[in-house]
Amino acid sequence: MAEPVRELKSDEVVDILEDREQLKQDVILDALDKIERAAFQKSLTYPKFSSGHLMQREVVIVAEIWNVGEAIDYLSSADKLPDQFYHVTLFDSMMYPIANVNLGRLMSSGRYMLLKNIKEDKFRIIPVFQDEADANLYRVIWREVLVGFVNGGVFAILMGTVGILWFCLLELGYKIGTEMVLNLVIAGFAGISALVLLDRVGIDLALASGGFVTAVTDIVGFFATLGFADVILV
Repeated sequence: MAEPVRELKSDEVVDILEDREQLKQDVILDALDKIERAAFQKSLTYPKFSSGHLMQREVVIVAEIWNVGEAIDYLSSADKLPDQFYHVTLFDSMMYPIANVNLGRLMSSGRYMLLKNIKEDKFRIIPVFQDEADANLYRVIWREVLVGFVNGGVFAILMGTVGILWFCLLELGYKIGTEMVLNLVIAGFAGISALVLLDRVGIDLALASGGFVTAVTDIVGFFATLGFADVILV
């Protein structure tokens, strides 16, 4: 029983355990060693769709104060490592994760290079009780806002230039450009927010989201136009 379970990833084992009755869970857990059993039991205590419940526990940790040579020596002499891993995680003296180091960067660096000097720029710690949907939602909202900002910037340059050349008014070009950026950023945020809100209350997204986004962008555009016009005229 233990060997087939060990062949699976930790999140897959948790999926199997949660679908079994308590008696069958105990049979599977009893076949594992003490450390593995405690880890899986801990995962089962978290809510079903939380990060703590879904996360994989196959991770290779090293001390942040080590250099490349010390890390390689540790990896080559370790009794047990995950079958597949693509980076090592740096931990401080308080056993708090601070960064990842890519294996390719690790193997291509000199032995005396400090690991903290070749760490990856991006590293995010997700709370164990955070819901998977919430984590994904934050990324989607940020992506839509960023896309709106980029698109708004492109149209702002084009339309602002036209406004300056056509009417020979520098302020008008700034006004049009700012309105374009503001409108498209708000449209991106409103669009994804509407989808989430309508989905949670059970309203048909195809029918309702378009009208909501149109209304929001019209309102924002109307007040932006009046606001900037008032500034220019006054």
